[in-house]
Amino acid sequence: MGPEEIAHCNVFGTPPEWALKSAVTLSNWRTYYRDMIGRVHAGGGVVSWNHPLGFGAGPQLSQAEADQRRRQFFAARSADDFLGADVLEVGYALRGFEPFAQHLAFWDTFSRRARWLTGNGVSDDHSGRDWRPLSNGFLTGLWAASTGQADLVQALAAGRTFTYHPNACPGLDLDTLVDGEVPMGKASVSSRTSRTIEIGATALPGGSTVELVRGPVDFTGQDPATAVVAGFPASAFGTGGTGTVAVSVNTAASCFVRPQVRRNGTLVATGNPTWLLRAPPAAGIPLPRQT
Repeated sequence: MGPEEIAHCNVFGTPPEWALKSAVTLSNWRTYYRDMIGRVHAGGGVVSWNHPLGFGAGPQLSQAEADQRRRQFFAARSADDFLGADVLEVGYALRGFEPFAQHLAFWDTFSRRARWLTGNGVSDDHSGRDWRPLSNGFLTGLWAASTGQADLVQALAAGRTFTYHPNACPGLDLDTLVDGEVPMGKASVSSRTSRTIEIGATALPGGSTVELVRGPVDFTGQDPATAVVAGFPASAFGTGGTGTVAVSVNTAASCFVRPQVRRNGTLVATGNPTWLLRAPPAAGIPLPRQT
């Protein structure tokens, strides 16, 4: 939709607006998108903000250059709040000159501020063919009650999703459950200083490791301040890399947790964050995120 100066969005759960190609211009796209996103929400749908760190491919920037560029995009999207979009494309090996890790850092920085964004894979492949050989062919898996549109949209809205590359980890499933009651993607308010995170996976490939990422929720900063607090080889999940592991996480301060998968050291998959809060945010917790 439009030149590269105009952001790209995808709609799920309501009919697309084909007038976009002629209606959106460099001068009106923010106003148009904000209104469009409002219409999608009124119709029960959600909107994905695509390739949030830019349109270009490579070469990959240096760490310092990538950090600076990511912070610039963070400032811009903090200012316009994604115009109300709900979903963020994060599944890119390299896009906007930034690797997967920088897309995750960008997303995590918004999670640090309790901005309820669902991370998904690539949603606008232009060829419509097999994504496995594509370097950026990340898919989105959803934990939904059915394959009906309403249930799939509800799963997207609630963060009940994971994204993975089907060539690196074919058949992967990834999920978390906190204290046996808080599904991945939700927010829980509790005075407990420690919570148990159960990580579930299916078909983890050989050479893979599942990591649990923890980040603060302190509504500050332009970086995620995340840390990997646990890591498990595929063998820890049982035969065929299928099963569950559990880990205790410090929740004396509000935080979020997110699982991710590396294969031979390379990031190939991520789950969505679960927020473990000491008190509700001032703006409250949206209904899809409530437990």
